[in-house]
Amino acid sequence: MKKRLLSLAASSLLFLTPALNAAVNTVDVAVVPTVEALTERWASDYIEGRFVEKKTIAGFPKPLISSGRFTIDRKTGVVWDTLKPFPNTLHFDDKGVHYAGSNTASSVSAGDVPAVGHLADMIRGILAGDLDMLSQLFTLTVSLEPEPTVRAKPKEKTLAGAIAEIVISGHDSIEKIRLIGAAGDITDLTLTDQIRR
Repeated sequence: MKKRLLSLAASSLLFLTPALNAAVNTVDVAVVPTVEALTERWASDYIEGRFVEKKTIAGFPKPLISSGRFTIDRKTGVVWDTLKPFPNTLHFDDKGVHYAGSNTASSVSAGDVPAVGHLADMIRGILAGDLDMLSQLFTLTVSLEPEPTVRAKPKEKTLAGAIAEIVISGHDSIEKIRLIGAAGDITDLTLTDQIRR
């Protein structure tokens, strides 16, 4: 059940739980002011809203589409509450990953599987626009036209084995996230109706 939960958590947002080693924190000096400005614009201690998730998986004729609500709280973690087509909830926090579906519930502890804690931090960083945290794991490229966009490519081979690139964009908040898996699978997230505190 723990392996299934990890697999579900990873595929839900196209992340795997790599053994994350200490990453070199290097950001192109020319990009730093822009990264800082976007972090200030995008980051928030609390964000809630709606999402539509579209997954294009190699070998499947049609994309898989789900929708629901999300909450990102620096204190309590990320809650990804899928309402359609199949209700389920994933909760990523400092203690681990917790799953609740219509007939089952399970958890994987960060104490038992340390990579789960790193996974939760990474998901929170991406969804909450914490570019400082992401710069520890990814090389960031920033463009401001036609809209502010950050392209993130993994620094580590282990992480690059799961994620080829993450593209984050939006004006006053993060509105779109594209996750391109190393195998070519693509997950597009559209975030709307956001409330920030």
